[in-house]
Amino acid sequence: MRTKKYEKPFILKGAYQLAKRNGFSSLAARHVARELSISTQPIYLEFGNMENLRIELIDYVFKEVRAKYFSVNISIEEFIKNVLLFVNTEEELYLSLLTEKGVNNQFTNYLYEIFCENKEVQECYREEKFFMFRLIISLADTSRGEQTQLSNEKIREREIKKIIQLYLKNRLPN
Repeated sequence: MRTKKYEKPFILKGAYQLAKRNGFSSLAARHVARELSISTQPIYLEFGNMENLRIELIDYVFKEVRAKYFSVNISIEEFIKNVLLFVNTEEELYLSLLTEKGVNNQFTNYLYEIFCENKEVQECYREEKFFMFRLIISLADTSRGEQTQLSNEKIREREIKKIIQLYLKNRLPN
């Protein structure tokens, strides 16, 4: 009996590296196979077709981002810190997620779900949560590449918190 040499986790990791570097639109079987130095056969044996690989890869990427950057998510300050860390540590992946239209919407929705799970958001900011989320993501995006030291990251966190506090203080009464 023959044993499988290349299984899903191996193929997913290779597809992840390819998508991170070249975007999700680069996910053709021959490109993934070339990335892994294998034939296309194991890819089709494991996933059936490229759409299934793409679906599983997106799920894989989202779970990796959550585990690595959002395992602690109890305050808005923590969420801001996590977003900034992700955006600036994984700039290549972030840009890949940002530039792929369908993936971008899925990822934004996924981050919004994580944001809404945040205890502080649930308790204090129900009505403003979508606006605050968009503001945090927009400000984090503009900070991309600016941070080279941890102290700069702390400054950016404080700036984003100040902007949110100003908004909450000056908003019109409901």
